[in-house]
Amino acid sequence: MNQILNLLIILFFINFSNCSFQSTIFNRMDKDKIGENLIISPISIFQVLSLSANGARKDTLKEILDVLQYKTIDELNKINFNILSIIKNLATI
Repeated sequence: MNQILNLLIILFFINFSNCSFQSTIFNRMDKDKIGENLIISPISIFQVLSLSANGARKDTLKEILDVLQYKTIDELNKINFNILSIIKNLATI
């Protein structure tokens, strides 16, 4: 039961930490694919772009932060640290 509750907390945290980013992804999905089986994971996209941001510099970093809708890499890393902490706590239960 605790694992389910913790999972719900993660999902809540992720969903409301950056709703606009997720909405943008869903709004830009290929409209021709409506009705077909399509699975996307906004958190996976978020994580990959976050990792890329940490290796990026100058204009590339600015563009990634703009897409993710964060002002600084520190702000982005803080969110990712919080997500990782929650996941680690789940693993110990």
